[in-house]
Amino acid sequence: MHTIQLQLRVRHPQWLNGTLLDSSEGGIGVSLLTPVTVGLMVASRDNLGEDRNERVSFVTVKRCAETMNGNFQAGLEFGDHRSSADRHSQSLSATQ
Repeated sequence: MHTIQLQLRVRHPQWLNGTLLDSSEGGIGVSLLTPVTVGLMVASRDNLGEDRNERVSFVTVKRCAETMNGNFQAGLEFGDHRSSADRHSQSLSATQ
């Protein structure tokens, strides 16, 4: 089980802890204790890459629904604004 953190950029930035449910090239699915607003862009912090280094990505909340156990499942889509460390990592792997 992998933990992921989301930073909501509303009035007072705060980090929410969540559990990664699934991932794809286009986004991730997470389980949260707090609902997030569909359409909101948030920062996602994790260490799920092959190198296990912490990375920050910007994601857009595409869906959020309450489950029967009271948690919330959210679908998050990666944006074009990946972190500079992530872009640097991608450019290095493309040149090798």
